[in-house]
Amino acid sequence: WQRLAKTVTPSVRASLQVYLNAIQRIGKGTGKKAIRFRQEARNAALEAQKAIPCWVMPHHRISEALPAEIGCFDLVIIDEASQSDLSALPVMLRGSKMLIVGDDRQVTPQAIGFQEDRIKDLMNRALLDQVPAFKDQLAPDRSIYDLARVVFANNGVMLKEHFRCVAPIIEYSKREFYKHELQPLRLPLASESIYPPLLDVLVTSGRREKSINSQEVEFIVEDISRLCSDRRFEGRSIGVISMLGEDQANQVWDRLLEDVGIAKLRSHNVVCGDARMFQGREKDIVYLSLVVAPNDLGAPLTGDVFAQRFNVATSRARDQMILVRSVQESDLAAGDSLRRSLIAHFSKPFEKNIDTSDVSRRKSLCESS
Repeated sequence: WQRLAKTVTPSVRASLQVYLNAIQRIGKGTGKKAIRFRQEARNAALEAQKAIPCWVMPHHRISEALPAEIGCFDLVIIDEASQSDLSALPVMLRGSKMLIVGDDRQVTPQAIGFQEDRIKDLMNRALLDQVPAFKDQLAPDRSIYDLARVVFANNGVMLKEHFRCVAPIIEYSKREFYKHELQPLRLPLASESIYPPLLDVLVTSGRREKSINSQEVEFIVEDISRLCSDRRFEGRSIGVISMLGEDQANQVWDRLLEDVGIAKLRSHNVVCGDARMFQGREKDIVYLSLVVAPNDLGAPLTGDVFAQRFNVATSRARDQMILVRSVQESDLAAGDSLRRSLIAHFSKPFEKNIDTSDVSRRKSLCESS
């Protein structure tokens, strides 16, 4: 980038500044002048595009600010493509070659609010001449990754080496969702290690009221407050994931603002949300709040949607994952396999008869409290 800055021509530099000015003026894109600013951005990008080797931006920004020219980029990379819906198609058309990166076992688009009959009618009328094998993938509840897996069925590559989580943490996803195909390769430095990597906390007084378990909230807030006051955890990032909707996470965040304060929360880069919010993110320490309690177990979580969310939630922690629960495995219905398997994982993270002499599996014991 330094070399580029030195060699770029004055006209290209001017075009980049015009582009920046136009993007800033577009704002939310709802003003009367937004159309004019979009056109200014496109014209400036057309002038600067060939001199700038790499453009990084969200899908909507590409569609509104870059030239609408087929194959105008040598390579288009769509990251987190399993979260990208069909609104990313205009991005794909701008590439001579494409690299689609995603994971169908993580969170994918949901056609919430769409009427199934209406979708079928539109697909039958608008996709009449489409290749039959591709037609079904062009639906609101399918991702660009789903489409790419079909269109480029012979060119898929699975990346099996995993470097984010320590072995006891990623073992759950490895076993439950990837048929042991992942290869955990992260060996943290002594200064990074947190022991134990898996911590199971049973809140015996927990009660669920709608989508909030106040007792689990109390424990999480108190424990994060303790971590933020401990110099050994200085600079370590923290995440809180609700395994049942957003309300629990929002409650934790509101309490943290009151008890810990925004300055410490920022220093630890604390984020609270559900699994969908955490896709593509990672934290050193992650709390999983199960929310359900003996007084209200709710319906078992079944189907691909919940499996994807559990996969994302349990693969965000780098060094320590803390399960905060108010139920025993025996309290849950036999069909509630996701919750049951998650609780079981914290007591026995590795299957029996697996060689634990491997360095990546050392110090894999868990603690319960």
